[in-house]
Amino acid sequence: MRDEVCSGLRYAAALSAAFGVISGHAVTGTFALQTQDPDMSIVLEIGDCAVVYEGVATGTVPILRGDAVELLEALSVRTPLAANAPDEWRPLLSGLTTVFEGGS
Repeated sequence: MRDEVCSGLRYAAALSAAFGVISGHAVTGTFALQTQDPDMSIVLEIGDCAVVYEGVATGTVPILRGDAVELLEALSVRTPLAANAPDEWRPLLSGLTTVFEGGS
């Protein structure tokens, strides 16, 4: 199950960012995700494209932290993002939300 959850998190984060790039509503910058159960740390770098890699962000990067399954549910737009999530993450996830809602 660990591999499926970690793969799903990477995919959902990257897909939403990529949809933002494609739609012209991209959020640019560096973002990080750190989970427990299973433990995972990834970094997203978004510019002309979205790049996701395993690693720990440094500096003032907004980090979304929490239980892996709960974050997967939020990143895949099945549940709302937690109220204590970094504000910078909210527009990042709008790419996937826009596609599911049929917006542009």
